[in-house]
Amino acid sequence: MPVDHKERAFETAIDNYLLANAGYAQGDAKAFDQERAIFPEEFIAFIRETQPEIWQALEKLHGASTDTVILDDLTKALDGHAGALGVIRHGFKCFGKLIRAAYFAPAHAMNPDSQRLYEANRLIVTRQVRYSTKHSNSIDVVLSLNGIPVATAELKNHLSGQNAEHAKHQYKADRDPRERIFEFKRRALVHFAVDPDVVWMTTQLSGNKTVFLPFNKGNGTG
Repeated sequence: MPVDHKERAFETAIDNYLLANAGYAQGDAKAFDQERAIFPEEFIAFIRETQPEIWQALEKLHGASTDTVILDDLTKALDGHAGALGVIRHGFKCFGKLIRAAYFAPAHAMNPDSQRLYEANRLIVTRQVRYSTKHSNSIDVVLSLNGIPVATAELKNHLSGQNAEHAKHQYKADRDPRERIFEFKRRALVHFAVDPDVVWMTTQLSGNKTVFLPFNKGNGTG
């Protein structure tokens, strides 16, 4: 269909930019765990690469169930008081072990191990993510850090007769804030309504009461 084609073209342009210029890798929408609202394979791969000693210690205790044990504790931490931001900043406990969910840029380059861990973060852009166990609706774009969704985006193209206002309406009317990926503080931390000219953002979906703020960088002329 022409409309779908035009909107996919805009989606592809953003996708390609992130892949070529922002350090992102391409994600697989089928890898999204709708129940946990994370990309489990990405998170487990990150742990095994950056924290092998902790992985091995937990594996001695849990064997083939190690993945499930870690992912269950990650999910509990994300759903708890700390939320996604707290887990990303401070990690979470799993059978007495502190698991880091992300590594931040070191203040200087004198510690190569810190730089290596920072560079091991997995920034993933995933298109058309079916996010619910209740229906087949999908989000145009999900940005994730080490398997944890941090941002969603709905994209609209003028060539299809739609713009960012339609994306805002979609978030307000068609995106249930009780869905895990949209739950305030627990998964994605920001949601973007985007067209080729403007970007709007919100941190909390609240149906028709959702408040969007401008997120434009500007062109330097105003």
